[in-house]
Amino acid sequence: MGTLRNLLLTVITISVVVGCLISLLFSYELSKETSSFYKKNCEHVTFLAAKNLQYALGLYANDALIYQNLQNIAFRLKDAKAVYLELEGKKYVYPEQEKIDTFKICSKSNFPTVLEVPEGILSCYPLREELVSQLLGKPKRIGTFSILFKKGFYLKIKREWLLKTLLAFFILFASLVGGYFYLYRVLQLDLFFLEKLIKEVKSFLQASSEHEVEKLLKEMKKNTDKIFFKEFKSVANLILNMSKTLWELSEKLKKEAVEDPLTGLFNRNYLKKFAKKIISLAKRENMYISVALLDIDDFKSINDTFGHQKGDEVLKTLGEIIKNRIRSSDIPIRYGGEEFLILFINSKKKESAIVLEDIKNKLSLVDFGIGKSVTFSAGVASFPEDVKNFSSLNELIELADERLYVAKKTGKNRIVWE
Repeated sequence: MGTLRNLLLTVITISVVVGCLISLLFSYELSKETSSFYKKNCEHVTFLAAKNLQYALGLYANDALIYQNLQNIAFRLKDAKAVYLELEGKKYVYPEQEKIDTFKICSKSNFPTVLEVPEGILSCYPLREELVSQLLGKPKRIGTFSILFKKGFYLKIKREWLLKTLLAFFILFASLVGGYFYLYRVLQLDLFFLEKLIKEVKSFLQASSEHEVEKLLKEMKKNTDKIFFKEFKSVANLILNMSKTLWELSEKLKKEAVEDPLTGLFNRNYLKKFAKKIISLAKRENMYISVALLDIDDFKSINDTFGHQKGDEVLKTLGEIIKNRIRSSDIPIRYGGEEFLILFINSKKKESAIVLEDIKNKLSLVDFGIGKSVTFSAGVASFPEDVKNFSSLNELIELADERLYVAKKTGKNRIVWE
């Protein structure tokens, strides 16, 4: 009995030691997987924030706006210690007391990189200019965007994961082999759903419609709910919520930046953003570009006599008529006040004048309840008919404006294109 007892004790002791060693090894491997995934998450979050920031600053940027955007990003990312931007030689960091030297290593990286530094987890993303087409050449690097994540959050995930894995091992020690493979299988499934979620984030970033976004968010939520471990589910929910927030913010910025809220047409910001690209396209493809400048006749009198609500009704109606009459390739713009500008792509000025005449006739048939028809005057200029070689749309706009002036001076309610 003594020998059997000693044998059983020896077997149990060896089993406990082997079990503990297996548990530690298992926990260590899982900890590495968790670290790898967390770094991937840092990379994707940095990419999302960088793209959103680049779009917001692409229309107009100054130091105050840049610091405001960096502050917003730091506020939304609870585990972000600092946010850094290097743009066209200037360096910005939020909070401002954070050392810029920490981010120097990011300037040397030509690819998205995640590094462990003494201050935390540093995620670097090189910013490149956005081109209309890949055929224009390789995008030039214009700066660097970086996020320094708090190391405490990263270590907390690793520590909690390690402790829970050890606890699970000892609880299931009686069925060591079964418990080991069970946990391994659950982990595999969690990693599978997390990898699937990452792939869905990539598709999410390329989504072009609200319907497509809603469909992807539903699928991402479904995969998140299938994850077993709380730590992984927290990271998955972070990705899900961040993706949704950035989409909503991106859509809001896009709409506010380039769309006139009253008429639904583009605004002058849109024209400034794409003017050079339109010129390059016209020159490269040798296509006609016509610019029409419209001004509603006696609009001030309508506002003064019938009120601004009636004036808004006239503007909105003209915007709808323009959108319904022009082609999808043409660009309608609320230029300012009662002025509208239309870019007719691949259209001669005579053809453009015919379209304007039709728009003018349709507007005159609308009864606004003011006792008379509403009309407009317009001037049209074209490349290469009027300007043989131009470097700015302003040349065509100024010529169209001169012809609009002639239309006003010669009786209004007419279109001048010669």
